[in-house]
Amino acid sequence: MPALFKREEMAKACLTDKQAAKTGKSALPAEKVDAIIKHVLKTHSNADVAAIRIKMKTKLRDERHAFNSMN
Repeated sequence: MPALFKREEMAKACLTDKQAAKTGKSALPAEKVDAIIKHVLKTHSNADVAAIRIKMKTKLRDERHAFNSMN
């Protein structure tokens, strides 16, 4: 994800539009999220979409904590 998004982008975003509506944050572009998921599925045959999304959400949360501690 850091190859596609800046730390600040990840810190201020959530994964989906549905989450964005609840939190007031912006959603990451759906095309890029889908591309990441497809890439991981292609390179890791034992991965599943739900697990990938959980890892992505965790990454966003971690970036948010890191970004907030810097400011």
